[in-house]
Amino acid sequence: MVIGIPRRSTRDAERSHLRESQTLMQVEESFLSVIRSELSHGEVVLWADRPDPQRVMIQTLPLMGCGIAWTAGVLPIIMMQVFAFGSVSDRTDINSSSKFNWSAILFGIPFIAVGIAMTISPFWQRWQARHTVYALTDERIIIIRGTFKRSVKSFQPAQVEIFERVERGDGSGDLTVAKETYKDSDGHNQVSNVVLIGIKEVRKVEELIRKTLKPRDVG
Repeated sequence: MVIGIPRRSTRDAERSHLRESQTLMQVEESFLSVIRSELSHGEVVLWADRPDPQRVMIQTLPLMGCGIAWTAGVLPIIMMQVFAFGSVSDRTDINSSSKFNWSAILFGIPFIAVGIAMTISPFWQRWQARHTVYALTDERIIIIRGTFKRSVKSFQPAQVEIFERVERGDGSGDLTVAKETYKDSDGHNQVSNVVLIGIKEVRKVEELIRKTLKPRDVG
């Protein structure tokens, strides 16, 4: 990873362009055009990195445990209902047996699906991390996710705030840089942290973000 210095005048355009090229080369070639396509005229990339897929997966392992426990608890109940309905129908009307069985199975599918989704969530998050790139420009923080369907989030200086830094022994870590509001399935507003997960040299990245987007907080 190469960390640059924000461009302050048009006279530094050539050096800034070189600095941008060096920075962008720290991510895979497939991401270079993606980052460039999101830049506005004159915008310079100062830092770019990708989340550590393994770290992202580890952080979602508790959800996998919940999914296994959920499925293990729900599946026997559904099977009991299936066989119970079948037993009742055998004593009443043999032609209704399949209807009762299918009713119980269809009723249980959503519950099983929830358990499976939680169980495989770490693997999905790992795959998503492999198709995510973070970038800091002289104007904003950009988070790009996806391949076939691209999701791009930008955070302007007014939105950026360093809430927490988690640093590991090798210098990598997680950086909470903002908060965002979204609506849940019930239409209620919820707030979530925007975290740059598993980035290298997290302390230097924090310093660069502060100097670039929050200069008043530095001096």
